[in-house]
Amino acid sequence: RIGPLFGYPPGVRETSFENFQAAIHPADLPLVQHAIEDCIEHGLEYDIEHRIVWPDGSIHWAHERGDAIRNGSGDAIRMMGVVQDITTRKEIELGLQEEQRRLTEAQQMGAIGDWWLNFSDNQPHYSDEAARILGQQAFTGQLTLENALEKIDPKDRQALILDDKNVLKHGQSQTDFRIHPDKNSTRWVQISRRVIRSRGGKATGFRGTMQDITERKTAEQQQQHNNRILENIAKDVPLSDTLTLLIEQAEAVQGDRFGAVLIVDPATDRLHCGAAPSLPASLVTALNELTMDIRQAEHQQSIIDDLASHPDWQGLRDAATQAGFSICCARTIESSAGRLLGVFLMYATQVHKPGGDCASLTTELARFAAIALEQKRVLWTLMEAKEEADNANQAKSQFLSRISHDLRTPLTAIMGFGQLLAMDKSSPLSQRQCDGVTEINKASEHLLELIDEILNLAQIESGRIDLQLEAVNAYELVAECQALISPLAIERDISLTRPNANSDEPPGHPACVEADRKRLKQVLLNLLSNAVKYNRHGGSISISCEPAGKNLRILVTDTGEGLSKEQQAKLFTAFERLGAENSGIPGSGIGLVIAKGLIENMAGSIGVESEPGKGATFWVELPRAL
Repeated sequence: RIGPLFGYPPGVRETSFENFQAAIHPADLPLVQHAIEDCIEHGLEYDIEHRIVWPDGSIHWAHERGDAIRNGSGDAIRMMGVVQDITTRKEIELGLQEEQRRLTEAQQMGAIGDWWLNFSDNQPHYSDEAARILGQQAFTGQLTLENALEKIDPKDRQALILDDKNVLKHGQSQTDFRIHPDKNSTRWVQISRRVIRSRGGKATGFRGTMQDITERKTAEQQQQHNNRILENIAKDVPLSDTLTLLIEQAEAVQGDRFGAVLIVDPATDRLHCGAAPSLPASLVTALNELTMDIRQAEHQQSIIDDLASHPDWQGLRDAATQAGFSICCARTIESSAGRLLGVFLMYATQVHKPGGDCASLTTELARFAAIALEQKRVLWTLMEAKEEADNANQAKSQFLSRISHDLRTPLTAIMGFGQLLAMDKSSPLSQRQCDGVTEINKASEHLLELIDEILNLAQIESGRIDLQLEAVNAYELVAECQALISPLAIERDISLTRPNANSDEPPGHPACVEADRKRLKQVLLNLLSNAVKYNRHGGSISISCEPAGKNLRILVTDTGEGLSKEQQAKLFTAFERLGAENSGIPGSGIGLVIAKGLIENMAGSIGVESEPGKGATFWVELPRAL
């Protein structure tokens, strides 16, 4: 009499047992038949939930409970019971189970579990994923709060206990700590929690999540380590320190391994141990005694493969065996051009094949080692080139100094004889001879000036220039230089103005600079003579002084043709006259180079501001004298 429950019309209240069986879901039919047999044959209570397929194809759930009716002999003559439509309840239950399945799957995928703790019994409760993170197979209820705290690393345990105050004060908190699920493993866990409160606001417990962040922490630590390595490379710390840092990172990740870096000596093309902080001294000594010629190794099929069998590496294998080690992983260290720079080795105390994690780690660290080694080689090359250039420059300066002194002696004689010829009244020269002697004297004076400039340049470049620093009044020195240069300016109808020491001097800014008076005068005369020579006829020159922070700046401005950016870039280059060598204007192209060297040796600076067609302003800046 269960027709309506099996999807039959309301008028149909009875159905056959065959129809009853046909209505049961095929997947549940064996279960129902077994339950019926147990009830009839063994007297067990008939209590089962199963699915029913209605004639319209829809699936419903039924809960059946009943028992067998027996005669006086105990034989079952019929069954009687009730059937309840539980489709709605079952859909809710299945929905909850699906949600629970999804939640469990999401926790497993994200390595995050949930937990809660009641202050009344201090008994932690946790999901399966939280149990896995704590090293439990599943929630057992046997993990007490004390047991959980014991799994936390002692260095982090106290900080987590202190965080209890923080979460009670603010209602929630988040912290990272290490746990030891067993004696041989360490994992990082991030715990987020908030306070559970009663309706009255009293804190009754905590609820929260815990997430396994070991991979993230490992990646962060590795990135920090990589940054330290790159900083070492950028700061040019000793190569052994950088290589040791690389090995320490490898040993930290591979706890049972020991690293070594063999590097190629560019002078001998032989391998030697660059760093092996954890290997015994006997093995390090053996590594340094290797006789492997890397030029031969580069022609072998594969250095890494040959480590195990090639006779050239026999000494390396014997040394490792005697020290109780075996090579478990190796990677070549190569430059960007593919040249062999060294070998990254990982040793172990037991013979075994390298794992994928060891291979990938050594590959990455070998790249860092290549960067460090290649940069060092570049720096060594630059240092050697600089040393060679310094030696060549020193030799050039010594040559210029000696040749200048050697040239002065005969030149002085030439000038002396020329002056005697011009002054000899007993045998007066003809006009033609007088003109010739005059040209000889002019050329000699120009040559002497050139020799003096070369000598000054040689002294500056060799660092042997002597300076007598003192307080020099810039206004007084400018006046002296103006008086000396005025005749040249008058010849070209060039007006020359200078600052008035009484009215133009800025109040509170002394006009005295710390300088060598003779050398500063030499620089200013050079700037003024250039302003006259390269000025236009009828132009003007102005000299001014102005404060520049703790310094004083002296400016010489002319109304000449001016200089382009390209010309300004070449201005302080020796023997560079910027095209004026064919202009008929006398000069050697050394004066400004000497001026720059002198000013910089007096802790000052020199420069120019100019535009084509708008003249130029040369300035000298020196520290004020106290």
